[in-house]
Amino acid sequence: MLTSLILGAIGAQASPQLATQTLANGVRLCAEQTSSVGQAAVSVSFLIHGLGQVAEADGGAHLIEHFAARGAMKDLDHRLEMAGMFMSASTSRDSVTMTVDCGPSQVEEAMRHLMEVTAPLNLTQAEIVKEVGTIREELAILSWTTRLARPAWQTAFGAGAPDPQGDPSAMEKMTPEQLAGLAQSLFVGNRTSVAVSGGIDQTAALEAASKVFASLPRGPELEESSLKPETSSGSAQADDAWGEGRAATVLDCANTDTLATLAAALALAAHIQESTVVYTPSARDGVVILCVEGDAALKELDGLTQTMMNSLSPSGLAMVKNWARTLGSSPSKSAATLSSLRGQRRTLDLATVQKAASLVQVGLVGRKMNLFKEGNGIMVTSR
Repeated sequence: MLTSLILGAIGAQASPQLATQTLANGVRLCAEQTSSVGQAAVSVSFLIHGLGQVAEADGGAHLIEHFAARGAMKDLDHRLEMAGMFMSASTSRDSVTMTVDCGPSQVEEAMRHLMEVTAPLNLTQAEIVKEVGTIREELAILSWTTRLARPAWQTAFGAGAPDPQGDPSAMEKMTPEQLAGLAQSLFVGNRTSVAVSGGIDQTAALEAASKVFASLPRGPELEESSLKPETSSGSAQADDAWGEGRAATVLDCANTDTLATLAAALALAAHIQESTVVYTPSARDGVVILCVEGDAALKELDGLTQTMMNSLSPSGLAMVKNWARTLGSSPSKSAATLSSLRGQRRTLDLATVQKAASLVQVGLVGRKMNLFKEGNGIMVTSR
């Protein structure tokens, strides 16, 4: 499932101090103790970078997520629910992430269940075809904003751009042996990041994680991902969407220039009716997309003067700071974001992103708004 943060202004707490550890097999662990009394979450992310087109663009990682989330006995969700826990799973352009919401006393049990998803896949071709049918149903109900995002990414990064949704036609051709081999490459220690958040004991959480995840094998050494846009401007069409997307390429999510661009998009979305922003925080380059529905809204956007945009900048600055805080708004959200970000870059965490947001200059926000006007950046139209 696609994970995208469609942004809004809601309250959240600042990120607390992290306790971190790296195991001999490369697994990255972190634990944060928050004021969420009686609540906790454990998240594990498996890094997709470098696994090739089948995993990153064709949908192999998405398909593995579907099968692995069922566990070795294919009833993991039921067993978790019977124990009062709940698991969610998603695939982004960076990682496959699985998160279990639980009580503080259930943290180690939740970890053992998450370790279960790394069991070898034993599939038949019929099971693959059936599951691709389920994915087709997922894709049929994607939001219009998500439908605008794919061509924006493909325009910026080329036809082989990472695509968490994947291509069902390509997925149907994947064999059991191919998926089993891909899962074996994905579920290794140095592609794994574990995060625990909530009303927990940090030391106990790290000790439990050390026991549970130490058995993962270490995979080949990873090269740093070099995902770079081919262009920062251009146009594309989304055949299955409506509205229009205005996209700007950005650097990583802890870069002040990136966050100024995000602040600009948030300010415009708050000012212009029928518009919203799509952005997924990442350690790699990406895109911020302003999705606008309706000709009147587009006309208003393109008619904004620099003076008007400058007047919107303070609100955008406030919203991007709030967005950074919302990354830790609950144990579940905090754990999922931490596991994904720290899996990509050891030093990247919520506090780093929040600090970068606090350094954004209001004048830069106003200038960045021009990226979302007609003729600038990437424009995605619908038929």
